[in-house]
Amino acid sequence: MNISSCSSRDLKSFVARTLQENCTAPWFDMWHLHLPRQYDGRRQEREERIEAALYGLDLLSTGTVNFPFPTQAWVLLVGKRTIDESLYIHSENPNGTPFPYPFEGVEWSSDAPSYLHDLRILRYLCNLRLGRFDDTTWFLAPRKVIASLAK
Repeated sequence: MNISSCSSRDLKSFVARTLQENCTAPWFDMWHLHLPRQYDGRRQEREERIEAALYGLDLLSTGTVNFPFPTQAWVLLVGKRTIDESLYIHSENPNGTPFPYPFEGVEWSSDAPSYLHDLRILRYLCNLRLGRFDDTTWFLAPRKVIASLAK
């Protein structure tokens, strides 16, 4: 399948299949799935790609796709650079990357950037927390995960 030019449904299937294929991993050290990298500038296409990543986050948050050990998951958005948009999974790992990941420097009560308003992604924020690292780097993560990290 040419994932760079597929439908929203195909993108969600791609995300679900990729997550299922990685269910047997023994651990995750900032494992991430980049959304398809070609972006022709159409706002609808970007919405579909971000929605596919959020769909993956939902599969993980609801336990539809799960692992036999605790994990964290979040979506990373980087300004208008769609090449960096990714769905992340993280767990305790032998590499020494802290778990749970502390998100040092991230402000979780941030207002959404204008491009998220433009993309109509804010409708998902009822179940998610939006965090700002800098002017271009944003995190979307389940509220229950962020609450446990904010202690």
